[in-house]
Amino acid sequence: MKRHMEEVVPVVIAPARFVRIGPISEAATGITEKAQHQKINAGVWTEGDEWVKGPDGRRYLDLVGYNAWVSMTPPRDERAIVASALDVIGDRMATIRSKAAAGATSHWIVDELAELESLVRKLQTYR
Repeated sequence: MKRHMEEVVPVVIAPARFVRIGPISEAATGITEKAQHQKINAGVWTEGDEWVKGPDGRRYLDLVGYNAWVSMTPPRDERAIVASALDVIGDRMATIRSKAAAGATSHWIVDELAELESLVRKLQTYR
């Protein structure tokens, strides 16, 4: 009796942009699940950039944001420039805080302070 051989066609499944932190995100990044949660808790990865909170309350890694985070690590010779930029930003933040404490309550101070703090968190990962 002759058997018919069916052709096997490989199937490639593209990962979703958002992957729940766990074995799949660990396999995609090479970073353990525990280390991923530590990066989030330490503020190295920020919500809305490298990760999001799903409607189920769980954390999901944004693979687009993760790849952007990985690719923005400057070469070692640029670390001194980044450290200098952090110092300048820190001084500017102190000035904004003092103006806000003195009674200046305009929205641009609050917006600029939030933007600078977000930038500082990202730059601190380079040190």
